[in-house]
Amino acid sequence: MITAPHHASPPRTGPATARNKYLAFRLGQQHYAISILRVREILLMVDIVQVPQMPPYVRGIIHVRGKVVPVIDLRLKFELSDAAIHDRTCIGTVQVTLPGAAGGTALMGFIIDSADEVVTLPPESIEPAPYFGGKLTPEFVIGVAKVRNSVRVILDVDRVMTADVLEEVNRAVLGAAAPPLATPEAL
Repeated sequence: MITAPHHASPPRTGPATARNKYLAFRLGQQHYAISILRVREILLMVDIVQVPQMPPYVRGIIHVRGKVVPVIDLRLKFELSDAAIHDRTCIGTVQVTLPGAAGGTALMGFIIDSADEVVTLPPESIEPAPYFGGKLTPEFVIGVAKVRNSVRVILDVDRVMTADVLEEVNRAVLGAAAPPLATPEAL
């Protein structure tokens, strides 16, 4: 789905100490970050059940405490080179906001090469997203921030982990009339 660029600002809810904290992670040599308020947990790599007829970047589903969670490979989503799974590869589960009048939230997982650390990024240290070209376009990006000697691209999980994918996986796995996949409240 192609939409107009979305220039979101960092989440402003939650305690002041958590509002400016981000999970820093890597895909290859590239550095990224997402708001820690959206991260539920980081899991060691587990077996992923493949779901037929999904886009290539949807690796499948996992069970987290008995709940079904779709998993997206960010390398494939961003059209980066594929990499072998190694001992630091992990799955981050994040809370995404579902669009539409009903709203609500759901959990999705994403495969990353390594979860590095939690960093504090005051709002004034985050610059607007430049145009990147390719599949990593400003609609996925909140901004960029310099952390020590690297630049972190701060991602908007609601734009990366789209509800369209969640709906498609839900229909494929559970059928059109099935209840939605895992919600944070259910875990």
